[in-house]
Parts: sequence; structure tokens; C-alpha cells
Amino acid sequence: ADVYAAFMKAMAIGVADADVGSTTCIGGFAGGAHETTFMDLCMQNGLLDYTAAYNCHVYGAKTSQDILPHTEFEEQESHLNLIYTYGDTYDTPMWVTEGGMSRQIPQGADGMTWQGQKEAAMGVVIGMTQSVARGTAKHYWFILPPYTETVNDFGAFSVNHEPYATYAAYANYIYQMRKGDYKGKLTNLPDGAEGHLFNNGDHDVAIVWSEKADNYPRFRSTR
Repeated sequence: ADVYAAFMKAMAIGVADADVGSTTCIGGFAGGAHETTFMDLCMQNGLLDYTAAYNCHVYGAKTSQDILPHTEFEEQESHLNLIYTYGDTYDTPMWVTEGGMSRQIPQGADGMTWQGQKEAAMGVVIGMTQSVARGTAKHYWFILPPYTETVNDFGAFSVNHEPYATYAAYANYIYQMRKGDYKGKLTNLPDGAEGHLFNNGDHDVAIVWSEKADNYPRFRSTR
């Protein structure tokens, strides 16, 4: 951690001295900050003074078969705590430059099942919403091209380059959210439901889901 911190500081000074308009950012910290002393030691070395953002990787569960996949990015809080502990202010943004979830590919298959695709698509919407609601400034979904680790498929496309439901969910999410300024958590929802309100630069956007298939929120519209 000490060696990395020294390298990072020297690099940041060099980039700043070159005055080419580049953004300097620490490398993506993977896993929870509470699981290792490496990230804490980096912060003790004052790296927040040399980076435009705190950069980390967080993931939801890989194998949940619930109606809604487990997408609580529990590691995120440990990273935010480091920013709050070692930052002079609360202004250092946190970027999740790699955050997503995977679904298991059945033996002999060349891609996700339809059920797996639905779970991954829900994971995009729920996971990214929860991440930003907890304090993430930018969240980048991992990953668009076909990509598997053993039997776990992370990609938004199959090995045959056919788009999964994940891709449609991700594209629509970006289109609807755009600027994505977080306004707060919605209240007075049915049991098992969760919702958050954003502003996309033109109007407000509500994202709501329910853990219970027979108890979903209902809204009145003037249109």
C-alpha cells in the first residue's frame, strides 16, 4: 500500500504538471474495504488529495434465485466510510467503475436462460438505483461484451453476440435517467416495495419495484 501510494502520488503530480486536462483517479479497489487493510493504508497515505474520485468495484450476489436478485451492494458502505474518515470534506465523489452481477449458465448451454436474463435485467435497474441512492456519483455496469468466469455469465451479450435482456434494461435505464440527480427515497409504498426519485435534467423519474409479485405499487397519472 505504501509503494502504491507513492507511485500514485508521483503519477498524479506528473499528470498535473503536464497540464493536458487529464483526470487522475486511483485504481479500482475491489472487494470491501473492511476485508483488508490495503485501502485503509492507502487513505492514511493521503491519496484522496491526489485523485479526482474514490474508485471501487462492488457486486451483487451471483447465484440468487429469488423473485428479485440480491443486489444490495453491501461493500459500498465500507468504501464510503473511508472517504468520510480520511477526506477533509464530503466532496470526494465515489465512482463504481465496475459493478454488476452474474447468472449461472446451465451445463451445455451457450448462454443465460430466460429466467437468468430476467434476473440480470432486474439487477441492472435495482442495483444501479440502490448504488446511486447510497452515495455513488457514477456507476458503470460490468460488462457489455460476452464474458464468463467458470459458469457465471456477467455479459450483456451471449457468446453468439445476441443481446440479453440485460442490454435492453441497461440502455433504457440510461435513456430514462440521463443526468440522474438523486432526490430521495419514496415513502408510502406497499409492503415489500422500494422506490427512489431522480431528476434526469428535464423531469423527475421514479424507479419502483416490489419483492412481492402480487403486491406491486399502483400510480395515478394525469396522462
